[in-house]
Amino acid sequence: MNTDLLSSAGDHSQISTALDKWERAGKEFNRRNFHLRVLYDVGYKLSPLRDTGEMLDTTLAIVLDTFKIQAGLVLFYETGTRGVRIASNAGFREKDVTAFRTVGIHSYFDGLNTEKPFHLLGVWDCQNFPMNPDTLVALGAQLWIPFTLGDGMMGAVILGRKTSGEPYYTDNMELLSLIFLNVMVHLENVLLYQKQCEARQRLDTVLEIAQEITSVLELDTLLDRIMEETTKALKAERSSLYLVDKERNELWTKVAQGLGNVITLPIGVGISGRVAQTGETLNIPDAWECPYFDKETDIQNRFRTKSVLCMPIRTRLREIIGVVQVINKREGPFAVEDEVLLSGIASHAALALENAQLREEALRKERLAAIGQTIAGLAHCIKNIQNGIHGGSYILERGLDKGDFDRLSRGWEMVKRNNAFMHELVLDMLTYAKDRQPETTPTDLNALCQSVCELTTEKARMNDVEIVCTLDAGLGEVIVDPKGIRRCLMNLISNAVDACGEKGGRVELSTKREDDPGHFRVVVSDNGSGISKENQARLFQMFFSTKGSKGTGLGLAVTHKIIQEHGGTLTVESEPGAGSRFIINLPTRGVPSPQSDDRTDQTQTTRQNEGGTDG
Repeated sequence: MNTDLLSSAGDHSQISTALDKWERAGKEFNRRNFHLRVLYDVGYKLSPLRDTGEMLDTTLAIVLDTFKIQAGLVLFYETGTRGVRIASNAGFREKDVTAFRTVGIHSYFDGLNTEKPFHLLGVWDCQNFPMNPDTLVALGAQLWIPFTLGDGMMGAVILGRKTSGEPYYTDNMELLSLIFLNVMVHLENVLLYQKQCEARQRLDTVLEIAQEITSVLELDTLLDRIMEETTKALKAERSSLYLVDKERNELWTKVAQGLGNVITLPIGVGISGRVAQTGETLNIPDAWECPYFDKETDIQNRFRTKSVLCMPIRTRLREIIGVVQVINKREGPFAVEDEVLLSGIASHAALALENAQLREEALRKERLAAIGQTIAGLAHCIKNIQNGIHGGSYILERGLDKGDFDRLSRGWEMVKRNNAFMHELVLDMLTYAKDRQPETTPTDLNALCQSVCELTTEKARMNDVEIVCTLDAGLGEVIVDPKGIRRCLMNLISNAVDACGEKGGRVELSTKREDDPGHFRVVVSDNGSGISKENQARLFQMFFSTKGSKGTGLGLAVTHKIIQEHGGTLTVESEPGAGSRFIINLPTRGVPSPQSDDRTDQTQTTRQNEGGTDG
């Protein structure tokens, strides 16, 4: 019996032990299951988020609800931007965190000498702790959990009292550590995603600038757009572009966002002057701490220059021709990625400036060539006129010596003809050289054409050429410059008479209203020698003439210019030996008069060192 009792007691002991194991196993299962559900909830809610602030807010809400905590604070420090993100249900903001901007939370980890959760008992006595004691008291802080992952992310969570008044157990701190390990993985993914987006945005910026360079020829507009894209891409407050003036040994602002004045400063003075002098890139987190910066100018202008990124603009031969400067990045100091982007922008700015210089040089050469061609053409025309005058003068002298009135008459006619030729040359040069707006007025075009025919009839008769006017009676009044159109028609009819040559011929001047009610045409046609295709391509070029010494090469060029000033067109149809047709097409209502623009450039050039533009 005693044996049975002992056996029964042993069975009960084994059963009790087994039940204890089952109970502990059940608790462990429930604990692990609870952990898994919390971690799943964290992952499920954080996965779709792409903003670090939203992730921190969501994480804090999950933690406070899971552990029934009254208040909490999550700190997240990004070394890339040196910015602090805060999530709190107690109304705390970044200003409640001391010295995060200058030191970083990693130093507090070093000072605390731990990366494990611990209870905040006397923690404010720690010299390196980042929170003000008043902040901790208001939070009711009881637990500090630091977390790190990767080189550029670190942070901490500070939790207040539980609503139940219970302490934080080891199991609580284990789960919190797992939660924030999960959070850091998501944060790292988000930051990688953001970096990819920023990299793509930087590439898009460079591509847009490259496209602007190929599509925008006006340099000032191009540089303004480049600096706008620079400010936008670098998330800065403003940007400036300086050019080097070698003769004065100074910089001056070609583009200065936010300022109406042109800023000039000696090379070597200020941050921009230093970059222009040394060719080095300066990335300055705080301009007031930089020895090259004059903060008194900031004080006078009531402006605070903080972060500055300044870089030289070099040509392909590595010559420094300017400086690009960006100030006050909104998310803290400029990063290495910003330097890379600005380097690409500076290269494109250099290309734009070089292209502008090449265009200016090409234009200068074209102008010189045009001046040379003009001088050569004028010299040729004037020489022919002088020869005619000399010839007429010689005949006059011989006539006077001999008392020969026939010679006197012939000599005087030669002098008069060449004087008239000179007069026409001067008028054509003035007309061609000066841009002018036609002095339009309602004009009876048919009457104008009739008067031109009458004026040229004598010359035509002397060359045995018949002039015929075929006028559209339904044309009515049109809006033109009558002096300009008369000059055009005189030139065309005179050329047509000359084209008929000594054998004589027929010249017709006709008018006709076009099918388009807003236009009309005037046609001067002849049955003369005609014009080759090769010469037709050059007809309206200055000093081109098919009449040798008899022509200046300006008549058709001037005619073409006058018609263009009227908003019309002048075309030619001709075949060698079959005559020519010059067709003028003009709008019946003329061209609108230009509006006067009394605006003046009020840009004031000032000489000063820095402030607002030159950090």
